[in-house]
Amino acid sequence: MKIEAEMRARERDNLQHLLRMVCRDICNPISIIKTVFFLVSLEAERLKNMALITIRDTGIGMPRDLMRLLFDPQAKTSRRGTNNEEGTGFGMPLVKTFLAMFGGNIHIESVEQQPGTMQDGTRVEIRLPIAESD
Repeated sequence: MKIEAEMRARERDNLQHLLRMVCRDICNPISIIKTVFFLVSLEAERLKNMALITIRDTGIGMPRDLMRLLFDPQAKTSRRGTNNEEGTGFGMPLVKTFLAMFGGNIHIESVEQQPGTMQDGTRVEIRLPIAESD
């Protein structure tokens, strides 16, 4: 019994650590931007047995060629962001892997910034299963 309880506690701790990493990878780019005006919205809702988390921004968006490679851990996907910040390119492949480990998924749509338009930005949808209560 003691071994089982210790294993469950370790699994819970590992899950909490992984979820913190996923949230950090998604939210960190938002926290870097200090001087550029753009909007970020976060919505969460329940869709049957799934939680849907939607994050939208009006940042510089991403070009299509980058979007095709975004989840490929071997591809170079890092570039300067809205406030000229740098990334590593490792965050999104990790996020997708961690979400899949827990039965979730991620979908991203983005429109790259075009001079003189207001139609740029990114939309991220994350779906995670909701545990059934006993």
